[in-house]
Amino acid sequence: MYTLDFGNHAQQQLAPFHSPKFAEYLYLCHAVGFMAPLFSRISFCLYMLRVLGTTSAFRKRSIHAFIALQLIVNVPITIFVFTQCGSFQNLWRHGLLTSSPSCVRHDIIKILALIAVVFNAVTDVYLTLLPAVVVWSIKVMTAKARLGLAATLGLSFFAAIASVIKIYYVYALYTYSPNPLTIERLILVMGVEINIVVIAASIPVLAPLF
Repeated sequence: MYTLDFGNHAQQQLAPFHSPKFAEYLYLCHAVGFMAPLFSRISFCLYMLRVLGTTSAFRKRSIHAFIALQLIVNVPITIFVFTQCGSFQNLWRHGLLTSSPSCVRHDIIKILALIAVVFNAVTDVYLTLLPAVVVWSIKVMTAKARLGLAATLGLSFFAAIASVIKIYYVYALYTYSPNPLTIERLILVMGVEINIVVIAASIPVLAPLF
């Protein structure tokens, strides 16, 4: 993306947004931004199922539900975004234009994208609260140890913040005229979200090494 010439003038800055190459990069970033956290969230949920071996059936069912919903929401929407114009070439040519006779209506894509980012933010909040509730119920640990473990497993809190911010930038991307600042901040927030979720999902596996 940074190889594209945005220039210093407003008209020059908008030109790359309608180029097929920019659209290709942006949609590929979209795929990474949705699918990478998806598998990390599922990994963390699977770990929590192992931790909750003796806990209530309701908590286990809720985790299974979130795993299923992560797949049901993110995978079809990502596929739909990439097939909205019938072919990749048409999608690249369409770019971020608000309407095209050969593509799905722009407002439908915006609604689906917002559904995905809102649901992912809710999932991150859930994956922050669940470990705290579970760890705090472990009476054999000291309060200090429980607090430290809850904080470690609750890193999804920061991913939830990034997810909430991403809601705004996804909305701005599909609602207003796109500009370099919106794209830059959206990709930055997606990077923060992806890395925090990956770290949070990896900590339980890495803990024995320390």
